[in-house]
Amino acid sequence: MKLKENLKDILKTPTEAEECKVFCKYVNLNPILKKYMYHVPNGGFRNKIEALEFQRQGLRAGVSDYHLPYPCNNYLGLWLEMKRAKKKLSKLSKDQKEWLSNMKELGYAVAIAYGADQAIEIVNKYLDGTLVCSI
Repeated sequence: MKLKENLKDILKTPTEAEECKVFCKYVNLNPILKKYMYHVPNGGFRNKIEALEFQRQGLRAGVSDYHLPYPCNNYLGLWLEMKRAKKKLSKLSKDQKEWLSNMKELGYAVAIAYGADQAIEIVNKYLDGTLVCSI
């Protein structure tokens, strides 16, 4: 029974990619975000040859999904990691935690968004100066 409930959760919860698409629709409505925010296509599954080729070109494990190189409220910019809305279906990797920690040390705001709605809330708080980085 529990396996069946978990499978229902997985199937009805939007994937990270679907959350990103919704978030990008919002990004394109905000002039600052549209001009400066970009997605880092770092995730996904690749065969070994393709993965090695990307590593040779500079691919880094753990780099966050979105970067906003727009200084605001004493931050150099924002690094945002997107996850599925249900926390139990999303796990932050060791490399992702390390990346966010390193970026915070450098003076960036960093955040993890569990779904598009939370990502929108985070960027709005970043831009209006009320974002509190808890990572």
